[in-house]
Amino acid sequence: MAPISIKSVLISESVDPRCRAILEENGIRVTEKQNMKKDELIAEIKDYDGLVVRSATKVTADIINAADNLKIIGRAGTGVDNVDVDAATKKGIIVMNTPSGNTISAAELTCALLMSLSRNVPQAAMSMKQGNWDRKKFMGAELFGKVLGIVGLGRIGKEVASRMQSFGMRTIGYDPITPPEVSASWGVEQMSLEQLWPQCDYITVHTPLMPSTVGLLNDETFAKCKKGVKVVNCARGGIIDEAALVRALESGQCGGAGLDVFVEEPPKERSLINHPNVISCPHLGASTKEAQARCGEDIALQIVDMVQGKKLVGAVSSTQLFTCHLAGDMNLCFHQIKPAFSACWVFILDPGKILYSRCFIIYWTMCHSVCPNAMFSLQPNNYHRSLNDFDQLLSSLRCVNG
Repeated sequence: MAPISIKSVLISESVDPRCRAILEENGIRVTEKQNMKKDELIAEIKDYDGLVVRSATKVTADIINAADNLKIIGRAGTGVDNVDVDAATKKGIIVMNTPSGNTISAAELTCALLMSLSRNVPQAAMSMKQGNWDRKKFMGAELFGKVLGIVGLGRIGKEVASRMQSFGMRTIGYDPITPPEVSASWGVEQMSLEQLWPQCDYITVHTPLMPSTVGLLNDETFAKCKKGVKVVNCARGGIIDEAALVRALESGQCGGAGLDVFVEEPPKERSLINHPNVISCPHLGASTKEAQARCGEDIALQIVDMVQGKKLVGAVSSTQLFTCHLAGDMNLCFHQIKPAFSACWVFILDPGKILYSRCFIIYWTMCHSVCPNAMFSLQPNNYHRSLNDFDQLLSSLRCVNG
């Protein structure tokens, strides 16, 4: 990819000092201004080529449209729901995250909540502080031999699986992207959600928040689960329908919940927080010294690599180039990650569902962006399937205008 000129970066939240140091070591001027209000950020952002945020800064369309020189928005963390990615894409601004920076920390918190749910640790500790000695009240259950359903088998889901297997749990899961043979190699049997729900003693979700995952656990879902199932959400608020969860807790259909995230943060509605069978945390998934150090360092290194034209890692903004029809209602879509034409996201789409998505470095020779039987040479960036199989698939495609 061609180098991109980034001379100045604004850091709007507290990040690890290594972030600033790496950027400055590579000739980039860095300004740190925290706790800016929206109007202050709008006035400030026009002077910078790059912006680094965590989760508190809301990078809205108004802010993006005021950023005349902005080329990159770097999220020192995983979720980008605080950034208007569509508005950034329309302006040709790259939005990137640090997808692996908080993996271990989020996985460990998930495991801590699973263990706490099984043995009622927070409730027992609070009871002791109140001067009580209620051994019978806090009777727990072993994790050994229980079934853990993992919805979302990316980096965090994989780490959770390996850790909970050490407790003797059977791990099953669902993921529309990770191939079943891959998850099987780390001990997770994949199945449909309809098959998964009734088998689980515990369920943990590790998906992004998108239209297809909003309310993934709802009244209908809980009705399909074992009575007393326990659930954990360290991903994003809204994946579990909060009102449905309250109803399931009250009826006993759900035996307990460990929640690190909420639809509204901090939550004003307290019915979940105050429920005796709920263990709640104030969004601590990435709140470790190690995770913050990795995220700060990773986002700086990713920006430097982009400036030097080496590689583009963690980009989440893109523009559709064209679509290839597969079969039935399925399409394979190529999305350009601006401004690096060779970096593409490849999606296999069924109406309303993403069946497959991966980032590739793609090189092609064609007179037009659309041509019959386009042949591609692919260099996978994070790709588990057989490259030969994918090459054969692409060589048989008929490209149509997207």
